[in-house]
Amino acid sequence: MKKKIWEKIKHKLPMLLFVFLCYLPFMIANLVQTYMEEQSDVIYTCIGWITVVLYFVNFIYPFFLRKKDSTGKELLFISMIAKILLIPIFVLNFIVAMGSFVIPIPILFIFIVPIMFLLDVLLLILTSIYGINGLVVAYKAKKISTASLVIHIVLHIFFCFDVISAIYIFIKIKLKERKLKKQEKKKIEKEV
Repeated sequence: MKKKIWEKIKHKLPMLLFVFLCYLPFMIANLVQTYMEEQSDVIYTCIGWITVVLYFVNFIYPFFLRKKDSTGKELLFISMIAKILLIPIFVLNFIVAMGSFVIPIPILFIFIVPIMFLLDVLLLILTSIYGINGLVVAYKAKKISTASLVIHIVLHIFFCFDVISAIYIFIKIKLKERKLKKQEKKKIEKEV
């Protein structure tokens, strides 16, 4: 039982850790400031380095996973889940950016908003790498057409459209696989 669960999640672990790490600063910032103010620099530095390592791993990992995923479904699933889980971070960054226009605070507008924008772009790229690799694998497995491949790759590089594309293409491939399995089952039943 435990082995089956591990087999299902082991390929998704780097992205799940990455998503968790995106929320980690928000979760512990208050605790650090309240209880461990003197060690806050060390803790934030450690979190920063762990984040950089996980970003790097998540940039490379989809290319290795691509060799193991014959239909692209697993890569597309990881992309879809990561994009959905990161929506609150994108919304928070958008609210802060819009708030900086309403209440013009120079330090917020000069330093924080550009950093948040770069974080958004980096998160978009890292989650889209999984989706684009999944699209390429699905195309090679003849699960999607060339037009669909091109359209969804383009959609994966735009905010908001990437989430819609990730959800749509995952569901499309999953339904196509179910249909093929039903057809194969009927074919086997006819032969028997």
